[in-house]
Amino acid sequence: MLARGAEVLAKEVGAIRHALAPWRWLFEHWALKLGVGVLLLIVVANAVLAPWYRLLFRVSESWPHHVVFLLERHVPVERGDLVAFPMTQALLEAIRPPEHPRPYATVGRLWMKRLVGLPGDRIEIRGDEVWVNGVSMGTVLHRDRFGVPIEHADLPAVIPPGYGYVALTDHPRSLDSRYFGLIPLTSIEGKVWPLF
Repeated sequence: MLARGAEVLAKEVGAIRHALAPWRWLFEHWALKLGVGVLLLIVVANAVLAPWYRLLFRVSESWPHHVVFLLERHVPVERGDLVAFPMTQALLEAIRPPEHPRPYATVGRLWMKRLVGLPGDRIEIRGDEVWVNGVSMGTVLHRDRFGVPIEHADLPAVIPPGYGYVALTDHPRSLDSRYFGLIPLTSIEGKVWPLF
């Protein structure tokens, strides 16, 4: 009787294995499936939420601790906010000298910087250092990270209406308003939040 019970149990286990065979692939490569699922979720969420939010991916020495960012679009921005704006031809041409190509600066690519200067703020250049309202924005470097010559922008003494000064003051090699000048506030697409 014990042998018969074992035989019945073996048949039931075999039937269960046979029934689960089509699902075995799911259990065998679960990490791959999870990765593909997360990627699909990101793509779908990005498409559905595009009018309000956008995921940005960056691998840059400007952002050594973050790779994924959330752009909250079409919201009011304030001084100190991390903002995103597109690199325009005008900004690119303002980077001097223009005859040197800069592969990291392409028209249309979104850039992320802090909005540190607003209309009415005072700008001073003391030697090679730029100051906005008495706060240092960093020293102007004479060569970019590739050794290509670069000059500072011609900045006004007071930021005019409709423009802002952007920078990453904690990154000394940041390509920012020190080099390409002020940006139109209307070009800012929204606030950026580092995720991970």
